[in-house]
Amino acid sequence: MNKPTLGQNDTIIDTKIESIKRPCNDIGKEKKWSRNCPKCSKEIIYKTKSQKTYSSKINQICKRCSYNSRMTSVVLDRYCPLCNKIIHYRSKFKRSHSEKKNTKCKSCCIKGENHSMYGKHFSKDHRKKLSDSHIGQTPWNRGKTPFVRDEAKNK
Repeated sequence: MNKPTLGQNDTIIDTKIESIKRPCNDIGKEKKWSRNCPKCSKEIIYKTKSQKTYSSKINQICKRCSYNSRMTSVVLDRYCPLCNKIIHYRSKFKRSHSEKKNTKCKSCCIKGENHSMYGKHFSKDHRKKLSDSHIGQTPWNRGKTPFVRDEAKNK
C-alpha cells in the first residue's frame, strides 16, 4: 500500500486532533483556548477556537517574539555626515528617507549659517520692548552662588 502525501487538509485534521486533545479552559462565563509559542514556548491564549486553529496552522509566534525579531533585524541608527554622531530613528522608513536626503543631526542643522538668526540682529525698538517686558521679574540666578572652576580659583 502506498502512503498518501500530506496536503493542506491533513494539517487541518492535525490541528483538529490537537484541539481535541487540549480542550478549552472554562474561566467563569468565558472560554479560552491556549497553545504554546513555537519559539519561546510561552502560553498564548485565544478567545475563540477558530483563532487558535488558524494561528497554529500558520505557526504564528507570540507578540514578544515577533517584536524581538523585528527590532533585531533592522538597524535604526546611522552616523551624521558632518560630525559622525549616531542618529537614532524610530522606523525603517524614517531612516531610509533621511539617508536618501543625506540629512544632518539636529545640532549640525542649527550651527553657523544654518541657524535661523545667523547674521540678523534685533532692532533698537524690539530690544526696548524686550527689556520693558522683563521689568519686575527676578533673574533666574538671583541668590545662587556662582560656579567657578578649580583652575580659576588657583590663579
